[in-house]
Amino acid sequence: MKTKRLWTLIGSICLSLVLAALLLPACAPAAPEEVAEEVAELEGDLAASEKKVDALEDEVSDLEKEIAALKKPVEVKPIVWRLNSNFVPGGICDRSYKHFAAEIEERSGGRLIIEPYFNASLGFKPTESLSVLKKGLIELNEISPSAMGEEPIVSLGELPFLFTSLQEHKYFCQEKFFPAAQQVFDRKGWNITVWAPYYNPSPVYFFSKEPLRTIDDWQGLKLRCWGGIVADAMIIIGTDAYVISTAELYTALQRGLVTAAITSYMSATETHFWEVLNYINKVPVNMGVWMCAVNNDALNALPADLQEVFWASSENLKNFVIVENALSYQPFEKMLTDGGMEIVLPEGAVAKQMKQKLIDADFYINVAELAGPEATELLKELGAID
Repeated sequence: MKTKRLWTLIGSICLSLVLAALLLPACAPAAPEEVAEEVAELEGDLAASEKKVDALEDEVSDLEKEIAALKKPVEVKPIVWRLNSNFVPGGICDRSYKHFAAEIEERSGGRLIIEPYFNASLGFKPTESLSVLKKGLIELNEISPSAMGEEPIVSLGELPFLFTSLQEHKYFCQEKFFPAAQQVFDRKGWNITVWAPYYNPSPVYFFSKEPLRTIDDWQGLKLRCWGGIVADAMIIIGTDAYVISTAELYTALQRGLVTAAITSYMSATETHFWEVLNYINKVPVNMGVWMCAVNNDALNALPADLQEVFWASSENLKNFVIVENALSYQPFEKMLTDGGMEIVLPEGAVAKQMKQKLIDADFYINVAELAGPEATELLKELGAID
């Protein structure tokens, strides 16, 4: 038994020696050249991995930039419209248009900007106020009664000596004249829409250097008019009528080109009449009224929400102007008289005599024939023609 164990021990020792002999060469250090090759291979793998990392980092950076660009709010360039006015700056129209522009900008979030220009500073003549709109030379424009050469119906709201009260004239303009004018614009392809028809509760009076008391005082009077059918009427009653724009009026009066003018208290104060004229002759010619229009192409190009903003602000503008004029009538008269102008109350028959001259000359009939079927119907309603 002991012998067997001894031999088993000897065998185990021998086996261990054999295995040790086999393992010794593998545990020996590698040759230097082998180590260098292995290091070079590992370094190559590392460099390749670093390149891949750099490429991935570049891709991540590009993606981050794209994401940031998508998150950045889109800068929308505002739509800019120009508004041409024949009135001087600093008055009711100035305040009204600037109020309108500010409301439009606020309601639209700055997407629609209205730029008012006063005193006809854009170079457009009142007599061409319809054609410049039709051609798209401007987006918004006042339609002057002196543009009757382009479209006779624009003067219909200022028919002289037909209205006995402010309320009567207001009803005529809002319910009859403005809709009729739009009907004509549509029928004749003017490509415009009335957007802010104004009603001025201040009558149009005669302002002069010398007092005017009887119908004879009007004969040969060098009188400024703004054009339209009112100028034709003033010629019939006996004056030498000159068509002069508001922008040119002060200079014309100062130089004596005319010695009298018809206009509203609003324009009289804005033009500082007390510096060049002496009398306010209270013969009411008509009630002040004018309208503005928008080019249809510009209007239709607006997004639907901006069109809603435009019309809502336009309605507010009409109300703003009416209130401004109503509150300003007495202050305007006081401003003129404080400046040295005197009020003259001509003979009560003067206005009737002027109207009769127009009837005798078939003035209202001629207006109806010139302006078309819409005007004819309106003048019949007013009793101006049969």
